Amino acid sequence: MTASELSRLVVGAREYRPGKYHAPCPRHGGKSGRSFAFEDADDGSKILATCRGGCRTADGMAVLGLGVADLYPGSPQRIDRATFRRSEEKKSLEAWRQIILTQVCVLLRGLDDQTERIDRYVEVFPGERDSDLVWERLGAVYEPYVTLERWFQLLNADDPGGHAVVYREMEAYRRVLDVA
Repeated sequence: MTASELSRLVVGAREYRPGKYHAPCPRHGGKSGRSFAFEDADDGSKILATCRGGCRTADGMAVLGLGVADLYPGSPQRIDRATFRRSEEKKSLEAWRQIILTQVCVLLRGLDDQTERIDRYVEVFPGERDSDLVWERLGAVYEPYVTLERWFQLLNADDPGGHAVVYREMEAYRRVLDVA
């Protein structure tokens, strides 16, 4: 196995220099996303892997369904298909989460812009402050804002159950939009 092959198994692995990778530690995660570093040794005899958070390399490899022996090229690969599939599913879930998180941020910024426009309208026409139109517009902004803010918090939490809630609610929301 090479560092390049290992990078396909580690969720969130990124090549930051040619042949050098970092990722969240498979065992403890890590907030920086760079706590687990690995690369091929200069002589190509093994993969040098370490957790900057202090986890043992063997423990991190065990989470991936591998052993320390797998860090040496030529050793028989002991990874099974189920472990590889779980790894790929985690990668695609993380990619989906990042895309949705970006979309939620864009929508929240749009709602902030709408709220600012309503505030400017009220400043220009102070007599309209209590009008039904202003409150109707604010209500139209407030409800989606609360929903998006909750989705944002659920997506930032490290809880797959929360991610699933967001996914189901977004699908229901899309179906409503398709009907309308």
